[in-house]
Amino acid sequence: VIFSKYENYMEYTDEVKQYRWLTGINDINAKFDLSYFINPSNSVKFGAGSIYHQFVPGETNDELQSIARIQAYEHGTYVLNDIKPTKWLGLNYGLRLSVFQNVGKGTWYEPNTAGFGYTEKTNSKGAYKTYVNLEPRINVNFMLHQNYSFKLAYARNAQYMQVLQNNSLAYSTLETWFPANPNVSPIIVDGFSAGWFQRIHKTYSFSAEAYYKKYQNQLDYVDHAQLLNNPYVVFETHKGTARTYGAEFLLKKQSGRITGDMSYTYSRALRTITDINQGSEFNSPYDIPHDFRVNGNYTLTKRWNVSAAWIYTSGRPVTLPIGFFYHQNEPVPIYSERNGKRYPNYHRMDMSVNYSNKKSGSKRYWNVSFGAFNTYAHVNPMGYEFKRDFDSPAIVVSQYSFVRFLPNFSVKYSF
Repeated sequence: VIFSKYENYMEYTDEVKQYRWLTGINDINAKFDLSYFINPSNSVKFGAGSIYHQFVPGETNDELQSIARIQAYEHGTYVLNDIKPTKWLGLNYGLRLSVFQNVGKGTWYEPNTAGFGYTEKTNSKGAYKTYVNLEPRINVNFMLHQNYSFKLAYARNAQYMQVLQNNSLAYSTLETWFPANPNVSPIIVDGFSAGWFQRIHKTYSFSAEAYYKKYQNQLDYVDHAQLLNNPYVVFETHKGTARTYGAEFLLKKQSGRITGDMSYTYSRALRTITDINQGSEFNSPYDIPHDFRVNGNYTLTKRWNVSAAWIYTSGRPVTLPIGFFYHQNEPVPIYSERNGKRYPNYHRMDMSVNYSNKKSGSKRYWNVSFGAFNTYAHVNPMGYEFKRDFDSPAIVVSQYSFVRFLPNFSVKYSF
């Protein structure tokens, strides 16, 4: 039995009034999972569970302008067979049945029969909308040799909640939770993947994996959506499709005084949604084509070691002004296509020096670590702000950045 509570709270003040925005989700989850081992090469897993959700899509100071809370139940049951019929073939396949029900007090909207406008519908108790989905999956593993293998996989998943964010900044600022309801359909994802895994001698291992996923019922905000003080914010969204694909490569060194790994990922995340970007495919806020990482650890002595991690990624997509025109002596921005621009490429290095006096069989020992985040103090922009310079026709661009250099120190004593 699991209880969880998540909240995202934002507050700001302008010249007129003070705003607050609260969103989140509270869950109570009860589940059980069982495994039956038929023989060493054949096992069956099965289970079931239910989750009670309470969604807080968005609440402001004004109760009339807040989005009503939503209650829902999510049920699921599954069976999975993991079998190895031969030495070179492994199969993992199963089926999950999921059910999502909106219950209790609820408000939703239906199009008027006249073809324009919406009619408000309400519910006081009981279930008023139910979604049922079958989610099959299969994973086939070919053990071609003791040192290398190949796998193929397919899975379908139903996702009954979506989080839409104001992505003008690199960190989450303004978000709205949209659970499945009469106005919002669940996301259905079909995913395919293929991978190659190889051990190189006793020290190194290598893996390469490619994937493709197709999404149905993907939501996104329309241009110039009103996010605050809008109880009808669901009508500021449109739904469509999305796709993600890419390839991941990983090389690891697992023994010796120097250990670590090096990885490169090429990935794309693209959306096609009616009436957004003129119906053309555009970059998802999470579209990061290139991601390169290096992690290393060097053992100086039995007690001292040094570790470092370097990351280099493509800049995150963003919608920025590409020009201005003047209307009644006021500048009006002209924006790029949806997420048509990118932040500068992101990179940083983190380093640490670690000490431990742990001895074999001893329960008492010290761990001491000191290091730095973003060691060479590179300025990675998190966002931009555009303001009018009233002394000239220029537009002033200001950059938001996280702390450039952040030292850290920790001490742990175990006994």
